[in-house]
Amino acid sequence: YDSYNLHHEKYFQEIDLRSWVGSRGADEVYQMWLGAGLTPESWDSIHRKMIGASLARGAGYWYFDMNNFFADPFMHEKIREAYQVAKQLNAMPKSTFRPDVCLVASDVINPYLSDQFTASGWGRDYQQMMLQCSGVPFNRYSLNEILQHKELQNFKMYIFEESTFISEQQRQEIKTKLLNNNRTIVWMGDSGYFSENGKSLDAMSDLIGMKVRTEEDYARRTAVIDNTNNLLTKNVAPFQGCAEMLMAILDTNGGASSFAGRYQPFWIEDSSAIALAHYTETSQTAMATKQLKGWKSIYLAATQSLGPQLFNNIAKQAGAFVVGAAGQEVDMSGNFASIHALKSGSYTLRLPPGKSRVVDAQTGEVLSDKKPLYTFPLVAQQTYWYFFE
Repeated sequence: YDSYNLHHEKYFQEIDLRSWVGSRGADEVYQMWLGAGLTPESWDSIHRKMIGASLARGAGYWYFDMNNFFADPFMHEKIREAYQVAKQLNAMPKSTFRPDVCLVASDVINPYLSDQFTASGWGRDYQQMMLQCSGVPFNRYSLNEILQHKELQNFKMYIFEESTFISEQQRQEIKTKLLNNNRTIVWMGDSGYFSENGKSLDAMSDLIGMKVRTEEDYARRTAVIDNTNNLLTKNVAPFQGCAEMLMAILDTNGGASSFAGRYQPFWIEDSSAIALAHYTETSQTAMATKQLKGWKSIYLAATQSLGPQLFNNIAKQAGAFVVGAAGQEVDMSGNFASIHALKSGSYTLRLPPGKSRVVDAQTGEVLSDKKPLYTFPLVAQQTYWYFFE
C-alpha cells in the first residue's frame, strides 16, 4: 500500500467474500480454505478484518460479488456501517504518525526461483501473516524508492525480506544511506546473493556484515532457536521458517510433495557473530546477530523466518514503536486501529504519540481518555475497530 501512497495513488483491495448465501459449489474443506463466512457473525468479522487493513493503510476497497454471495440484508447493513466508519476516518485531521520499521521490497519480480510453486515463494503469504501478528506497525517500500527518497532513509529499522538481486550501485548507496545512526538491519534468506555481476557469497557477506555460506542444491532445513538468553529470542517459539511450515502443511508425512519446489539453503560461519539459531539437520547456524560500526546486523538464513515474537523483540531492541504484544493481528495508523483476535484474552494497546483517547469507531463511545495505554478483552475470531484522538 505504502508505495502507492508515495506516488499519490491509491491501492484498492478486492473484497471477494464467500458467505452462507449464494451458490456454494464447494465442499466444507474448500470453503474453509477460502475463508468463507458461513455464519453472519464469522462473515462480519472477516469483512471487518479485511476492511480494517485497508483503512489503516490509507487504501481503498471494492466489493466483488460473483454469485450473489452478498444477497442478504445483514451483509448490506454491515457494508453500510463500514462505509460510515471509513467516511468518519477520512474526515479526521491527517495524522503525522509513521512507523519506525520499513520492509524493503524487491524492485523486480524474482526471476531466480526455479519453480513457480517454490516453498520460499508460497511461504511469502505465511510470512506476511506473521508480520501482521507481531504488534509492530511497519511501512513497505521498494529498495529504489527508499534510496531515491530522503524521507524514507530515516527509519530506525529495515527488513530486507525479498532482495535476491541488489545492484552494485544500490549496495554502495545502502552502505552510505542506511548502515549508520545505530540502525538495525534485518536480512532474510538470499538477500544480496545476486548483482549484475552474477551470484557472489563474498558480496553477500560483505553487505550483511557476516560470513555467509550456501549449498547450490535443493534442501529442507528446520531452524530452531537455541540461544534463549538473548533478548532478541526471548519467548520466541522454537520453530521458525515459513517455507518449512508450508512444506509441513503440504505433506504432513515429511516426504516429497509435488506442490512446492525446495529452496537453496544458506547459513552463517562467522565466529565474531552471536549465533541465535541452528538447523537441526546440519547444526549450521541459521540466525545470528553482529554489532558493526554504526549499525546492527541480524541475518535470518532460514527462508521466510521472521516470526511475530522475534519481530516484536527486534523492534523493541531497535527502539521502534511497538503497539502491543505479538499474537494478535493489528493494523493501525495514527488515527485508527483494527485488531483481529487470534486468541481470547486481555490485550494492551499503546496509543500513537500525541494521542490520548480511544473511541469505538462504530458507536462513538469513549473507551479510554488521557491515557497512553488501553487494555481491553478480546474474543477469538472477532475484529475490533478504534479511533485515536
